Amino acid sequence: MQADLQAQVRHALSQAGFHVVDEDAGDGGPGLVVTAVSAGVLVTWRASDRFTSLVREQSRASGDSMQAIVHAAVSGLLIQAGAHR
Repeated sequence: MQADLQAQVRHALSQAGFHVVDEDAGDGGPGLVVTAVSAGVLVTWRASDRFTSLVREQSRASGDSMQAIVHAAVSGLLIQAGAHR
């Protein structure tokens, strides 16, 4: 069941234009990672090295703001898709 939910969430995110990366990918590239957990799935965001460097150069608020934007966008999409609790 979690594998089905994981596949549905990955598909919904991809269809919405998000870059979804494999959690086991050795490259550690940027994008959204969808991981099966006991309660369902967990969506995490891996920022690019370039973005991380920019955030370090600027105030901490920039990184926090971007994280909030990504969280809101992903949550909204999953609510529309019926896959968010």
